Amino acid sequence: MSYTQWHGTVAGVLVSAVLAGSAAAAMPAAAPEDAPPAADEVGIAPSPRSFKNGLRAYIAQDFVLAQEIFLALAALGDGPSMYNLGAMAYRGEGMPKSIGTAVGWWRAAAEAGYDTGLGPAGKLEPRLDAAGLAARDAVLGSYRRERLVQAVLPDGDVRSCRGEVVNARPDGSIVQPDYPDLIGMPSIEALVLVTVRVDATGRTHEPRVVFAIPPDGGIAEEFGRESAAALSRTRFTPARIGGKAVPGTAMVRFAFIIEDGHYTELRESRAYRRIVAMADAGHPEASFVVGASGRAAGGGGQGSGEHRRLILSAAQAGVPEAQLMVAAELLALHEACPDPSGAGAKARLWLRAAAQSGLPEARTSLARHLLADPAPPLEEIAGLLAIGAREKLPRHVQRELLAIWLASPHASLRNTEAALVMARRYFRLPRTSLVAARHPR
Repeated sequence: MSYTQWHGTVAGVLVSAVLAGSAAAAMPAAAPEDAPPAADEVGIAPSPRSFKNGLRAYIAQDFVLAQEIFLALAALGDGPSMYNLGAMAYRGEGMPKSIGTAVGWWRAAAEAGYDTGLGPAGKLEPRLDAAGLAARDAVLGSYRRERLVQAVLPDGDVRSCRGEVVNARPDGSIVQPDYPDLIGMPSIEALVLVTVRVDATGRTHEPRVVFAIPPDGGIAEEFGRESAAALSRTRFTPARIGGKAVPGTAMVRFAFIIEDGHYTELRESRAYRRIVAMADAGHPEASFVVGASGRAAGGGGQGSGEHRRLILSAAQAGVPEAQLMVAAELLALHEACPDPSGAGAKARLWLRAAAQSGLPEARTSLARHLLADPAPPLEEIAGLLAIGAREKLPRHVQRELLAIWLASPHASLRNTEAALVMARRYFRLPRTSLVAARHPR
């Protein structure tokens, strides 16, 4: 069962029962054969705004939250979320009952790739009166495929107004991690995906582990740390747009597999095969891992069309890291061809989705992007920064927050007190440093 098949199945069962005349039909808790594997099998917990949590809210009859989540994902082009909104409109759950609205959502879902043969819409559409047709068209006006391609979806073009876009790539061999001494261990499986910023000279900054398969023995953290350190020592050929070197982001895959005392290729390892099977069964977090791993296998290139499709489908299902990757690709196009190319506005939507899901990197990236506006929304930016003040953050996110708090040209965003508290907390400054900073001589 594909992901789109699974995460529209429950609503599909519901609507089919209603159309068959079962007025008492209720949303099932999800049959075992329809339920996706638990997210912790992949090591990535579902975000609060994932489709899975939207479905949980629906089952708990929290229709307000379910509608909020499904609407947010529908705005990113998620067909099954649209389909479920159609089911809710049909039954009047969390919204006024409207057959026309339901038909509109089901038609939008089909255009987005969740093809149910238009069963419910096909049966009900001929019965719509003028008001019903207007309600259908109101949904399609915002959510049909051509509108979403124009407003939010990457169009698949990896060329910009200045020519071909080429991602940053390692300049020669990648420095290999100094992994822990594993001699004598009969079996161990480690897969680490690391992103790193690459400036226009090819120097790397701020490596970040975005995913790791934790090996036996509880040394996953060490694998991630050593992989990131190795990538920080690797020289890169910078990204290029139309032949000109530009800053960019690269992703690299590190794999260390021993099975039964022998080194094994990643694609042959038991752990990776299991994740691939989960992705084939429709698990969105597993789809992200497979897509990102395939994209990173060549040292940060675009990857195949299938890899990009997997990442996009995971992003539409609410996986924050996938949403951030989609945004990064669009931002690269935006920097090459500032709006009216449209890539910047699309990137902002994906960044906001990832930020609302709680990804710190997305919040700071969104804040930087908003600051570039001629009239930046200072209240929204301040809110994004305030969330960071309350959280434990990666070092590179801390630095970005400190830079805004200390040097923003907008007085309302400067916050010396918050910057000093963060600096003392994370960089262990002595109290005398705080006093001197607050009362310079």
